[in-house]
Amino acid sequence: MEESSILHPMFYLFSQLLLTFTVQYQIVRC
Repeated sequence: MEESSILHPMFYLFSQLLLTFTVQYQIVRC
């Protein structure tokens, strides 16, 4: 159960990071 508890926040963090990177990339492109 501990692994799941640790994995979930890391996945969420990675998702947020990816989203931010994509948004910044789009802004830089324009």
